[in-house]
Amino acid sequence: MSTLERKTVNVMSDVKDDLVKLKSSLGLSNESDTIRFLLTLYNTSATIPTEAVTALLELRK
Repeated sequence: MSTLERKTVNVMSDVKDDLVKLKSSLGLSNESDTIRFLLTLYNTSATIPTEAVTALLELRK
């Protein structure tokens, strides 16, 4: 069984605002779940629309 360790990530305030909006839109409980959702989507999709890839890359910056 693996243990989860909390890490802090600094993001620009506009990215944080977008993350909170997406969290609310998806009905998720926290930003970590939202990031996990985006990463899962990215890792499991054979093709992702260009706009979505751009948005994901902006989150990573």
